[in-house]
Amino acid sequence: MSEYDDNDDVSIWDEASNDVENEGQGSRYDDGQSLFLRMEKGKSYTVRLIKQPECFRLHWQAFKSISRGPVSSPAFKEADKDKDIAWSKGGWKPQKRYGVPVINRELNKIQLLEGGSDIFNPIFALYAQTKKKAAEGKGKIINPAGEPAPDWVITVGTEKMKNGKDRATFTCQPDITGGMNSFTDEDKELISKFTYDWRKHYSKKTSEEIEELWESLPDDKKYHPNRAKQVGSAQPSNRTASAAPRTEKATEKKPVEESPFGEPPEDDGDDEQGEETQQAATLF
Repeated sequence: MSEYDDNDDVSIWDEASNDVENEGQGSRYDDGQSLFLRMEKGKSYTVRLIKQPECFRLHWQAFKSISRGPVSSPAFKEADKDKDIAWSKGGWKPQKRYGVPVINRELNKIQLLEGGSDIFNPIFALYAQTKKKAAEGKGKIINPAGEPAPDWVITVGTEKMKNGKDRATFTCQPDITGGMNSFTDEDKELISKFTYDWRKHYSKKTSEEIEELWESLPDDKKYHPNRAKQVGSAQPSNRTASAAPRTEKATEKKPVEESPFGEPPEDDGDDEQGEETQQAATLF
């Protein structure tokens, strides 16, 4: 299937499906099962989308000296990278990611699937190809989060990196044995009871927030090594006296809620050197 072009409209599907949000559900089920789909190497997972994915980018390396987890970028498209000073000026290209609730067929529970283009491009391509054919009068548009639509089989493999470590790889393809199906009554009941505010995990930093974080970095951490070679020695900060310094709020203790992002990619930042890693941050 064709590669999803990030110059396309990031509103993937024309109409939302089952898009009713409520409050109340926590990040774990009563039986202790996590709301986040944690995939393991060597296994396959069959899932069914129930919503339109959220599209976003994450900085794993740019702010690791001052942040314990990934930092979301205000930009998704390459054309909008000027909104993200760490990307446009610092040379730290954030990793493209997508997040969406799915029905995990093995558990018969709804979980959040978060991953990269290797998982989601085939899903986007199904919609794009059927939309094109429909415009030519050849069939109907398939909304992967609607009905009828297929389940998807995600298989997790491994490959060796240059540093000798194993990296997870992902393939995603329609479940051809199941074909195109409508949601079952059991599926509909699961969807109706899914009340978790899942989109909060994929909210984006503002340009101002990213700039403040970038300016708070030590001068020798502002630029990706490849960009640092281009600009010469690290440039002095242009933070103005009126810019708000980091406050004690950063150290205030807050209730810990499980994150969908897990551990950082094992490839030590290839996603921020101009090419996107195939490693999913939700694993291991």
